[in-house]
Amino acid sequence: MQINIGKADRTIDVDVAAFTPAVMDYVIRYGLTQALNDAHSQVTKKTQPDDAKRGEEAWALAMKKLDALKAGELRAERVTSTRDPVKAIALDMALAVLAARPGVKIAKLDKAKVRAWADDYLARNPAIMEKARLQHAATMALVADSDDGIDIEALMS
Repeated sequence: MQINIGKADRTIDVDVAAFTPAVMDYVIRYGLTQALNDAHSQVTKKTQPDDAKRGEEAWALAMKKLDALKAGELRAERVTSTRDPVKAIALDMALAVLAARPGVKIAKLDKAKVRAWADDYLARNPAIMEKARLQHAATMALVADSDDGIDIEALMS
């Protein structure tokens, strides 16, 4: 998985399969907290001076975001069951190879050309798909073993 380090203007390849269940739980909680709080960041004292109304608006936006996530929606795109998670991991790996080249900034490249390059790279390097399958299997094992009792309301405060 590629993670952008904004101030460094670089990306780092993170092998989440190497995380322990406790670390994976922390990362999921942290990311979910950020996503739900980002959803209501535009609700401020300036936009809604009434504290109670501001709280209700923020809560409604956070719940809307949670519902969208549950429905597979990420911003404007919709993640459907036809999405191949192994291919997505393999594409991340291919992009890591490209990003590791000195001076390369993926965000500044043409998305269509990068995707075409990545597809070609994966076709020429079938072992990457096997590594992606193994990483996906390890991640799914972590998910299966994780505590499903995530208290969403506790993450809101």
